[in-house]
Amino acid sequence: MFLIFAILLVVVVNLAGAIFWVFMLIDCCKKDFKGNDKVVWIVLMCLTAWIGALIYYFIGRDRALASAASAIPGNE
Repeated sequence: MFLIFAILLVVVVNLAGAIFWVFMLIDCCKKDFKGNDKVVWIVLMCLTAWIGALIYYFIGRDRALASAASAIPGNE
């Protein structure tokens, strides 16, 4: 019984991580960044999977929002 629960838990965690990774990859592709930052984030997420997506979620999304806000004329 414990083995079935452990396998099910591993499958659910990996599936959730994969779904999260896909959503963060799509989010990164839609956002505007300065210079080559978008390419760097995409490569980082592709090489590190859900860990890179987690780093992007906490660090990269804020940088994308900040660069998009600074691109608006008169918004400094």
